[in-house]
This record gives sequence, structure tokens and C-alpha cells, in this order.
Amino acid sequence: MIRRWLCVVALVAVTQALGAAPRAGTSAAVRPFSALSADERVRLPDSTQVVVGKRTATLGVLRAEHVRRQGRITAATAAATLAVNALASKAIRNSVVGSIGIGNTTGTLVVEPAAAYSGDGYGPYSNDVRTFCKAAHATLCLYYPAQTTFWLNQGTHDSEDNDPFMTDAGICTSEGGLMIGGNCDYIYPAQHISQFNPGPGAPFTYKADCDPNYWTLSVDPHGAIVAKPGPKPLSSWNWSTGASPVSCVVSAYLQP
Repeated sequence: MIRRWLCVVALVAVTQALGAAPRAGTSAAVRPFSALSADERVRLPDSTQVVVGKRTATLGVLRAEHVRRQGRITAATAAATLAVNALASKAIRNSVVGSIGIGNTTGTLVVEPAAAYSGDGYGPYSNDVRTFCKAAHATLCLYYPAQTTFWLNQGTHDSEDNDPFMTDAGICTSEGGLMIGGNCDYIYPAQHISQFNPGPGAPFTYKADCDPNYWTLSVDPHGAIVAKPGPKPLSSWNWSTGASPVSCVVSAYLQP
């Protein structure tokens, strides 16, 4: 009886150990995304953890982000409308003293040319940045889509969104992306300087609607508006926007 009891205990222990083992096709180890085969990228469960650059995420998160990117142009157009409406309600300020109520918006609006937000020496800006800025029709504009994880490129001061599931160079380019390391990188300017001739009249006036968590704004009455990264983009290598897109829109008016 004792021998039979010991055999039963041993059998139960082995069965439990086998039941606790990982199922075939899964692994608790964090793997580089680039090391996954095309089949694994499709087949592995959403809970699979992978490393993309310096970021660790699950395949489920990366898949959801890939799907959301397809609607960014529509989202950017809607966001621009909201930003312009918000800007209209802002107080007018004088560029010299930054005071409220001095000057008016009946002067000549300075509109930044499209080339200013088409890209930089590193690469093109994502199509939704261009869409947003074109619709905003402003002196300076910056834009980040919602529910997106970026990493701050310290060398270029760009915020970049990498899509490891986008491996088609033609589609990547058509969306304003840049192929890097076999996947698509979408570039968003983290800072911007808008320079213009203020004219011989009174100091120009301006309105601004910039989320202070993402940008800090300074105005030079000699004809420059500067937006630099705020505390959110500088908080870590990887940072994320919330449920709504964020933007910085400034309109300057030259006075007669």
C-alpha cells in the first residue's frame, strides 16, 4: 500500500509539472521583434512580449497601434478643426510685452508655407502632421496623434513612432514614413521655429493654443515664434499621448 501511495503521489507531481509548462508556440522570454519570423508575427498570442528599439511591449499593443495608424489622416483633419476653434477663443496678445488686449486680429495673418512642415534633414514628417498643419492655416503648428507611443530622437529633436508591422517600403513612403531597419518610422517634430518679417508697423499680435505638457512657447517681437519640447516628451526615452490628440497652434498678425 505504501509503495502504491508513493507512486500515485509521484504521478500527480509529474502531471502538475507538465500542466504548468508553457504551451507550444509561447514563451515567457522577451524577444526582439526583428527576430520573429513572418509567421510568428501573425501567429503568436497578443500577450507575447517583444522589444522594439528600447521599448518593450506586447504584440497585442503593437497590433492595435498598427490598426489605429490607418485612421490618422481623418483624425488629423478633425483635430485641426477643433484646434482652430479653440484658438479663436484665445485672447490676443502683444508680441513685445505678452500682455492681453493690446492690438487686434484685423492685421495680416502670417501663414507658414507647407515646406516648413513637410520634413527636415532627417526625413519627411508623417502625413497626418502635414494634414493637420495645412488645415490649421497658422503661423506655427505642431501635432501628435492620440494613443501613440513615441521615442524622442535626441539628435534631431524629433518624436518618432515606429511601426514594426509596416514592412512595405512603398506604403511606408506614401504615408510619409521612413524605412529604418526593415520597418516604418513616422517622424513628428518635437520642436519648431517659425520666422517671418514682422514689418515696419506696430509689434505683431498673436494668439496661441499650445498644450503646456508637450510644448513651451516663446515669442520674439523681431519675427520669431519658438516652440520647444515640454515636460511630457522629455520625461523618458518612450512616452505616450492619451486618448485625445494634442497640438500647438499659433497665429500671428502683422499690424499696419
